[in-house]
Amino acid sequence: MPSRAISRTAGAGDACCAAIRYTRPQGSTERISISITMNKNIERLSLLIILGAIVAFSWLKPLDATAEHQIEEGFKRAVASFAVARVLNGVISVAQGTEISIAPGGMGANLTPGQILDPVNDLVEQFSELMLIASVAFGIMKVLLNIGSYWIFSTILSVAALAWLAFKLAGRLPPLLLTKFLLVLIFVRFSVPLVTVGSDFLFRQFLVQTFNESQLAIESSRNKLTTLKPTAAHSPASVAAPAQSAASQPTQSNSWLDEARELIVSASQKIENRIEQVQQELDPGAYIDKLKTLTSQLVDHIINLIVVFVLQTVVIPLVLMWALYRLCLALIDSAGRVREASVG
Repeated sequence: MPSRAISRTAGAGDACCAAIRYTRPQGSTERISISITMNKNIERLSLLIILGAIVAFSWLKPLDATAEHQIEEGFKRAVASFAVARVLNGVISVAQGTEISIAPGGMGANLTPGQILDPVNDLVEQFSELMLIASVAFGIMKVLLNIGSYWIFSTILSVAALAWLAFKLAGRLPPLLLTKFLLVLIFVRFSVPLVTVGSDFLFRQFLVQTFNESQLAIESSRNKLTTLKPTAAHSPASVAAPAQSAASQPTQSNSWLDEARELIVSASQKIENRIEQVQQELDPGAYIDKLKTLTSQLVDHIINLIVVFVLQTVVIPLVLMWALYRLCLALIDSAGRVREASVG
């Protein structure tokens, strides 16, 4: 508490005036000075550690090695999906050209149930193009990573960081232009590695299971389409001939009339059974149902893969890059306000 001294003096008319003086203890002023000095030292030490870590990371490249490995893994996934899509496109094209020939009673007809796969084939072609674009995107990220990790950028960043730190250690505010230049260099040097590591982390946390399941399902559907073929059609006329020839064989039995009747009944029964079997084989409904099932499965899993790659190569990197950009602008704006406050 500040000390208070009261003195009384007599004036004209025996009036008394009280004069109050407040004085700050000497020890309190020293403690405040020591506290300010300690805060400045802590601030300088923190800045030294942060800038030292930034320069060290720029030269040692621990983030770059991790980011490059993740880019290569993503590139392999995109290329594998592109290869599966191209093979699936060929398999679907072959299935589209499959024809079922029907000739009951001498009347010929050709069915092409594989044409129901035409919309799926268009989707697969678009999916393969997207996988090609994703592969190119991973390649571009690798090139940007190599450019950002070039030794010239690390050298310029180190010089700018040392110059900025020298101003702070001397107790002076660094020029605003130097602060902006340093922040831009940090953004250029570390934005691609940070975005790559962040997007791969989110992929492994939320998208890897969907990717694996959809990739396996598409490969399984491709194998099923490869082995799926319509049953060969037969004509009832080709079956009736053996039965008729069997019925026309002469018999040596005395009761030739009974045996002929039995042969006719047996042949008629065989012909009816064979006609039912041929009708089932001629019916393309089962084949079309299998195609529809495979089609629905393919569409679902192809869309899942499209979502995964669009998120990993477009949405997530852009969001992370935008966040880093906004952080850089906020730091520049804060440095500008500090500079204006010190000048004012």
